[in-house]
Amino acid sequence: MSTELLSRRIGRRTILRAGGAIGALQLTSPFIIKARGEEPIKIGMIDPITGVYSAPANSEVEGAKFAVDELNKKGGILGRQVQLLVEDSANDVGTGVQKARKLIDRDNVNFIFADVNSAIAYAVAGVTNEKKILHIVPGGHTDPVTGKDCKWNVFRVCNTTAMDANAIADTLISKFGNKWYFLTPDYAYGHTLQEGFVKKLQAAGGTYEGDLLPIGTADFSASLIKAKQYGPKVLLDIMGGADQVNSLKQFVQFGMDKGWLSAVRSTNSKACARCPRRR
Repeated sequence: MSTELLSRRIGRRTILRAGGAIGALQLTSPFIIKARGEEPIKIGMIDPITGVYSAPANSEVEGAKFAVDELNKKGGILGRQVQLLVEDSANDVGTGVQKARKLIDRDNVNFIFADVNSAIAYAVAGVTNEKKILHIVPGGHTDPVTGKDCKWNVFRVCNTTAMDANAIADTLISKFGNKWYFLTPDYAYGHTLQEGFVKKLQAAGGTYEGDLLPIGTADFSASLIKAKQYGPKVLLDIMGGADQVNSLKQFVQFGMDKGWLSAVRSTNSKACARCPRRR
């Protein structure tokens, strides 16, 4: 058999096989798509739905439920219904990491939303990166999440702490002065938010004092006494959730609302400043 004839036969057989494969694909593809369409797209959501950050966390969860309902009414995503699986991180990093592994390994979620607590969002990013799962951060504002420690699979939909500080610091300095006092939660969010404010304050020649306070602080009296003695032009209360509510109640109990005004509340409802009224 000549080389030319052999080449023709091989070429013809190859083409026929390829054609048969394409024909089979045309027959089987609709069944594959249908089978996938019957499986829901699973979204895992981790938030501190109990504890001091339960108010912002539950707001995020309710928003997610509303969005899922709206999607499913319109046929879901590419014909697949959407299922939301919610886990409580209880405002604890170890619990948040454990819940992330459960959602990925046991529940087989397609991607994850986590967490309103910056420290938990940061820790869960390590798990989702390891598992190669898309991770959207809806409320963890600390800069490193999508800054110097950003992972390829992690995206943020909320503003950063640098954005919070830059949005209002210059106004506070120009209108009220550059001597400040901070009530700051002692974890990732509080650290980076205060750093952002301090950077702007020091650039304007300002000074500050303040306290780093643990999440779940019940008694702010010692810090408020120190604040009154320091005599700041601006007191920045950047505690979060129930901690901020409690601190502001005690602020009023100490009579520090007399002659003071509420100057700013950040868009994420976590940062609040009280400034003495200009006379």
